[in-house]
Amino acid sequence: MGAQTIPTPTLASVLSGRQTPLGDDVDFLAERYLRAEAAAAEAYRAALCVDQPHERAKEELVLLADHLGVADGPHTKLLRGFRHEVRLRHSLSRVLDQERVGKFAYMVRGNRRAKGIFRDLFRWTISYQLQPDADAFLKRFRLPDELQCWYDRCRKIDSVPTLEVIPMSRP
Repeated sequence: MGAQTIPTPTLASVLSGRQTPLGDDVDFLAERYLRAEAAAAEAYRAALCVDQPHERAKEELVLLADHLGVADGPHTKLLRGFRHEVRLRHSLSRVLDQERVGKFAYMVRGNRRAKGIFRDLFRWTISYQLQPDADAFLKRFRLPDELQCWYDRCRKIDSVPTLEVIPMSRP
């Protein structure tokens, strides 16, 4: 005979008030949750033990390729070993610091020369957000240096490296 499970009321029936969970139901679900939580915690610990050396090796390869690699296109460096090549790409991050975007918005609003472009750059929700095409717009419109500096500060990270390790085929 297989393991016996306690029939538990469905969450919908309990929430609608049609059925009340029994103490055994609560205990059964709580114990199942605690077993799953312990198993997940152990899996996370094991993953962390494997991931730490992986991240250290990645950092070393990124630094090596960044310092010794040769240019292989815009924002890309290539480093070749005997059996592998390492390609490092730097891309501009689209992650914005909302507090800095707000400060930039107030600086633009107070600048006589740039005041007229305010709606081209910003949209108002609960706080100011840059328009999705603000970068493209600013390629056509030159901001005063002080405002350009504020705009550049809106990004939390300037460059995000992407590492690719490729086994080289033998001739």
